[in-house]
Amino acid sequence: MVFGRAAGLHLQESIAEQGALRDASESDVEASLDRLNRWNNNRNGEDPVAIRKALQECMQHNFSVFREGDAMAKGLEQLKVIRERLKNARLDDTSSEFNTQRVECLELDNLMETAYATAVSANFRTESRGAHSRFDFPDRDDENWLCHSLYLPESESMTRRSE
Repeated sequence: MVFGRAAGLHLQESIAEQGALRDASESDVEASLDRLNRWNNNRNGEDPVAIRKALQECMQHNFSVFREGDAMAKGLEQLKVIRERLKNARLDDTSSEFNTQRVECLELDNLMETAYATAVSANFRTESRGAHSRFDFPDRDDENWLCHSLYLPESESMTRRSE
């Protein structure tokens, strides 16, 4: 409870300093509805449980605690295939109340995006630092990597910011 209160107070302070976030745009709402309708309307695709398992195995084998460039490159290719499979996954439970499968499918969409961003970011950073440990780049490299690495999902690319 203490952390929840502290988080709420911090949020209140941040909004007071920076202003509230913008309202959702029409395109934001449309994108969210398209995502929901994709799941609601697809009855003949692949089982999302199998896709989730493939995603977990890919991340475990190619992007675990100790990483290596060739394995990560292979893993990125696997993630692209898994992401395509996810576009055609099916939703079996179409009930409108307390539909845990729909929630799990929407979470799987989020997991896929998070996994892909993690993978691209890990492959981009050619050093070892903190929890990011690479066999092929075992040393910390402050000269090139004392910066923030930003993943840009629209272009699936990375950039560095040294602010």
